[in-house]
Amino acid sequence: MSRNRLNKKAKIIQFGDEYPDLFVFSPFRSEDNWTNDEPSRLFTFPQGDGGYDFNDAQNPLDIKVMTKRFVLGSNCVMHDYLSNSNFCGLDIDCRNESGYLRLMKDYMYRTLRGTKASGGKKRLYVMMEDGTIRYTWARAVAIPYENFSDTDEKWIPFVVDFEVADSYLYSINDGVTFSVSEYDSGRLVCGLKELTVLPDLTIEPNTSICNPKSCEDPPMIVRDESLLGYVGDVCGVAECSIDPCFEAQFGLWYQANGSIDVEVLVRGSAGSTRPQFGFWGAFNAPSATNDENSHFFQYNNSIAADEYLIIDLNSANTGEAADMTIDTNIGGFDVADININNNGLFELVYGYNTLAVTGGLGAASIFATKQVDKYHN
Repeated sequence: MSRNRLNKKAKIIQFGDEYPDLFVFSPFRSEDNWTNDEPSRLFTFPQGDGGYDFNDAQNPLDIKVMTKRFVLGSNCVMHDYLSNSNFCGLDIDCRNESGYLRLMKDYMYRTLRGTKASGGKKRLYVMMEDGTIRYTWARAVAIPYENFSDTDEKWIPFVVDFEVADSYLYSINDGVTFSVSEYDSGRLVCGLKELTVLPDLTIEPNTSICNPKSCEDPPMIVRDESLLGYVGDVCGVAECSIDPCFEAQFGLWYQANGSIDVEVLVRGSAGSTRPQFGFWGAFNAPSATNDENSHFFQYNNSIAADEYLIIDLNSANTGEAADMTIDTNIGGFDVADININNNGLFELVYGYNTLAVTGGLGAASIFATKQVDKYHN
């Protein structure tokens, strides 16, 4: 199947998502598209959380350059700069309409460069034509420079090139991604370490941006597990006592009394990551079997009413449960009690997957699952 037919127009909206090391692009009237015409060749790229091993010599990757044309400027930042006496600690009497651009310049350079530890690699977020948001792994390779010393402009056009070595775009419904529509732009630009408008954080399960601020700045996407405690009561289960709460982490959960069937839809043109499973409450030898391919997961022991087991089946390519990310409070837990077929690589297929879940011992037995869809870019 040709991957070229999967191309769709997309515009880059943000680089990075870990506050404060992220750059939000102001809206621009036209955007460049990118294609899959680049030849495949090996490329060494730092491995990142949510990605796969880019150094695997058996998986040559397409290197793409995605160009973003944008205007460096912000109605919100300019307004705050001219009216807020505490903006970045600068004397309000010495400001003019173009002076805020020096701060925007520093913000742009600081966040596009990235850090030495990451090799400059961060999540690059794009908005598709249908309004959904996806991300890939990239780094800025052509960062614009300009002399700001004598400018009297309020906005300045720039071009930046991003080098993309990941073959996929990923959906962002990963349980810890938030859209912040109202935020303190001064603290973002000044590079301080905290958000000041936490109550406005909301989970965006549909990954659409619909409500920009009135002064035309776009929302900010934040991926930070520490912010989960500030989004209010999102659990929906009265007995919720673990942190993070199942609904905050998974988005969906199911009462698993006895045996139930859970339908999971994979929409990605490249399928999805392997799922993360959670069992919470009373279970006896809980299991989940994918009826589409007979792949199964089983924990060959019991879970008490106040215990839980969360395992990320996508966190290790070895297939060994001992190498996977596991969160549990089960007394005497032994990873040897976990059995995963298909050499430990539990997979979902494109389309609908019916998971047969067994082992629940009551109405308070909860099963949760999530995966991240992957799209060819």
